[in-house]
Amino acid sequence: MAGWDAMTMLSKTGAAAQDGRRPPQSAMDVLSPLLFGHAAAMTLKAAVELNIPDILARAEPQRHLSVHEIAAELPSGSVDELSLHRVMRALVHLGVFSADQVESHSSEPLARYGLTPASRMLVRENNPGSLAPMVMYLNYKSSQTPWQHLHETILCGKNPFKVAYGKVRTHQFLDGSSSDSLRNKGLGLAFVVLNAQRCCLAV
Repeated sequence: MAGWDAMTMLSKTGAAAQDGRRPPQSAMDVLSPLLFGHAAAMTLKAAVELNIPDILARAEPQRHLSVHEIAAELPSGSVDELSLHRVMRALVHLGVFSADQVESHSSEPLARYGLTPASRMLVRENNPGSLAPMVMYLNYKSSQTPWQHLHETILCGKNPFKVAYGKVRTHQFLDGSSSDSLRNKGLGLAFVVLNAQRCCLAV
């Protein structure tokens, strides 16, 4: 699928950054994260929505989990393990999860997945500072839609949220659920992260 091709291109950039290599900044080096960033964000959202960081956290420190073991913890009896494998592989390349290759009964080694410092920040259980709410809030359709109208803000000063929804802000996601709690957690965390980044840049 085209989406997975996009994830492959993006993951190569992430893998290069992890091992310290800094490839020359070609045009595609600059554009690839911008062109395919949405694929990475939505893949991360899927993992958070499935509670995978918490599933891996509960297994530590005794062991890492295979795709089959992760699937067994999901609330479905018909998990598509191939799709789950692709999600986990993409997020490993992006540095979100770790993977150990171990011998298996098949001809190919078995990957067992664990947490990294990045994914530990997404664990919700016993973690009041979890960034999971921010991942969910920023990637909900109701948060993404106003960005489609950003050009109208530039052209004629229209509020993109008002263009999208007819009012300046909404208290409902498109699925009808209340966004207040998630909004407060997500936006609060976003401001904390942005302020921390500004402090680092000012040093």
